[in-house]
Amino acid sequence: MKEIEIGTSHIEKEQVAREMSASNIGSGLLEVYSTPSMIALMEKTSYLCIEPYLDHSESSVGGALNIRHLKPTAIGETVTCQSTVIEQSGKKVVFELAVMEGNKQIGTGTHVRFVIDKATFMQMI
Repeated sequence: MKEIEIGTSHIEKEQVAREMSASNIGSGLLEVYSTPSMIALMEKTSYLCIEPYLDHSESSVGGALNIRHLKPTAIGETVTCQSTVIEQSGKKVVFELAVMEGNKQIGTGTHVRFVIDKATFMQMI
């Protein structure tokens, strides 16, 4: 793993599809952007943030997630997630997360990922 500087960030966007709704995912009854879908975007954005710093034999896995889903988002809207490295200690990387719909913040939180050796990790299964 190459050194990951504090402040390294990555942005991902997605258009909210009906498949991402709470009613479709099963996390609620409403046709709005679901919390599980927002969490998946947060994890994806964090993974992609540090992926360029990893060796071919390495990957990263989620270890902890603390989020708040602040406001609803309608189907068809575009959401943007920014993940920023705020701490790195050995194989542990901590991210600050912000999810926006235009100028409206809809999600916030922190995420911890661990850099792992893929072969060693898969032997644990």
